[in-house]
Amino acid sequence: MRWRITPRSTTITSRHFRCTSPLYPELWLRFAEGLGVKRETVYRAEPWPETKNLILTFRSACRDRSTAEGLAALYAYESQIPAVAESKIAGLRNYYGIDSPDALAYFTVHIEADRVHAEAERILLSSHVNETNALGVMRSVGEILDALWEMLSGVCRRHAVAC
Repeated sequence: MRWRITPRSTTITSRHFRCTSPLYPELWLRFAEGLGVKRETVYRAEPWPETKNLILTFRSACRDRSTAEGLAALYAYESQIPAVAESKIAGLRNYYGIDSPDALAYFTVHIEADRVHAEAERILLSSHVNETNALGVMRSVGEILDALWEMLSGVCRRHAVAC
């Protein structure tokens, strides 16, 4: 599978990634445009406290803790993303009529990219997790999943959606 992101001519392949910094933000901006949101509005948006907390929790797990704890945090998140992205694409198509490849590319790219990421993390975890660090690894995973749950709950609260 191969995607070509224009106008930047960044190419992503399923086994070899050549990625430049603006890739994911650009795909998110295209998704926003597919929803009818202007780029300027996205640029001006402030992250919600729950989103900031999730980011800080990830940074702490990946920068301040052991390799095993950081990898486990990433794996706990990225191993879920392919199924989540597939579900989001289906929902956007079925309930909102959003079918533009540009609008869906953020999610399409994450299906394959996070499968590859999770596979690499799984392999690395097998050589980094042991009896001496298992409790720290489980703590790290729990903190990430709690922060993710709280971020998603924040979305539900703000939009009066039963979650």
